[in-house]
Amino acid sequence: MTYMTYIHWLTVLFFIATFVLLIIIIKKEKNKKLLISMVFSAILVVSFLGGFSIYVLDIYLKKAQIYKLTKKRILTNETMVIQGFVKNTGSFKIGTTTLWVKMAHKGLSLSKLKGSDIYNPNNSIFEYLKFSFGDKKKIEKKNTIIKEFVIAKDLKPGRSKFFTIRMKYPPHFKRPSFFTKVYAH
Repeated sequence: MTYMTYIHWLTVLFFIATFVLLIIIIKKEKNKKLLISMVFSAILVVSFLGGFSIYVLDIYLKKAQIYKLTKKRILTNETMVIQGFVKNTGSFKIGTTTLWVKMAHKGLSLSKLKGSDIYNPNNSIFEYLKFSFGDKKKIEKKNTIIKEFVIAKDLKPGRSKFFTIRMKYPPHFKRPSFFTKVYAH
């Protein structure tokens, strides 16, 4: 749930007043055929601009920061544990803090490339025909995994909270790179 600040409420009041003013102007129209389309367009424009401004205010007024982020791979159950702290650096209460995590499999560099990385005898024409006509149990390996986690709720200004995230670690990843973003609403 997103918390509405007094700035959000002032924005809502501004767009309600704008809508009322537009309705008063529309009522002065003499051509009654255009009345319904003008009211519909006023509703559409005011609701779109109001929703967009509330969204933009939410982005700029509610700020969170991640620090002391650690990543650890647990080999027994093939999971990745990500731990850290999230801090509300803004001046307003945050309803939900979400962490976006992208784990990407790093490709091979040309200096470390071996012949077995390119040519695999299992990838012969017979294996292709076997997969095409019969055994379709071959699993496609993903190179990126993107997940979102809710790491904090009801975070007051200046407060921080410890979080722990567990996500599956694909066994074919050798040297993954991690990218994270934090969203506060």
